[in-house]
Amino acid sequence: MNTTTKQTRREGVTDLLARLESVRSRMDIAEAIDVSTALKFAVAAGLPPKLAYTFSETARFTGFDERSLRNEMDAGRLHAVCPVGQARGYRIPVKEVDRWMEEEF
Repeated sequence: MNTTTKQTRREGVTDLLARLESVRSRMDIAEAIDVSTALKFAVAAGLPPKLAYTFSETARFTGFDERSLRNEMDAGRLHAVCPVGQARGYRIPVKEVDRWMEEEF
């Protein structure tokens, strides 16, 4: 077997692995959408599926304004996380939005 054939096979395997990872990622997203009402709302509002959204994005798909969401966080009823190493840029996990909506409304 010559070098060109080996390289072509290697590229084919690399491409196949990338495609499998893409399918796995889409399956994880689909599974998350099935269990999260908040994620369904976010996707319906035109946002990409993610595990957590900014206050602005969360306001967009919940109908609450950003200030109300921040007040809920300050009161301890809604929990948000800040990315490691940052002082700003809080995100609200979709599972937290689900919990908050169930408990508060």
